[in-house]
Amino acid sequence: MYKHKVFIVAGLLCSSAVMADVTDQRQFDFNLAAGDSFSIQNVNGDLDIRVGSRASVTASLSASSQALLDKIEIEVDESSNQVSIDTELPKRMRRGHASVDYVVTLPAGVALDLASTVNGDVDIVDIEGDIKAETVNGDIDAENLSGDVVMETVNGDIDASFLALGGNDSIKMDTVNGGINVNIPSNADVTVEAENLNGGLSVDDMDIIHQSKNRWGPGKSVEASSGSGSARLTAESVNGGIRIRRD
Repeated sequence: MYKHKVFIVAGLLCSSAVMADVTDQRQFDFNLAAGDSFSIQNVNGDLDIRVGSRASVTASLSASSQALLDKIEIEVDESSNQVSIDTELPKRMRRGHASVDYVVTLPAGVALDLASTVNGDVDIVDIEGDIKAETVNGDIDAENLSGDVVMETVNGDIDASFLALGGNDSIKMDTVNGGINVNIPSNADVTVEAENLNGGLSVDDMDIIHQSKNRWGPGKSVEASSGSGSARLTAESVNGGIRIRRD
């Protein structure tokens, strides 16, 4: 395994009246195939991850000054079957700001071990296999999933749809301030456990095993199943509605 750091340098963009952010773009290409794994960690900025013919990463950098842009570091750890990307922003920005938005394509079958950002959204499309996605301040939007999935945010919504759900699949979705909306296929074999404190809670077109509402205050929970109920899906929110629908 080898490690290298990429230091980004960009030109200054400005207008005659107002200083604009300075920007730059960086492209990375990797040799990953089905069975390999990929992870990416960000701080300020969005992650857009989807299936493509090859593994590639486009990083769009932005900062309020050239000095801050020069201090953004993108660290890449690469081996024959695994790639890990970590973003380091300047530690002291005072009134300035810096961010990186990523667009990632991965060949079918590459596991998304981690897609993490602090301030930004995470969008995932057509990634089949194990996934872990997390953000603090942002939404998670994922389409056409299969396999084990973990999605966590603090301030944001989670929206997800599944192509397949059954067997030993394990799905976990957790937010504090936000709603959860999940679409599962009509032939899903899954047991659902959902609970929240404030907000609506519904499970559509599934067999209800148990449901309850706190007699003395807010809080609801429901357990339901579809098909054999072999897979497990848990959804939890504090302040936000939860809706799980079977197509």
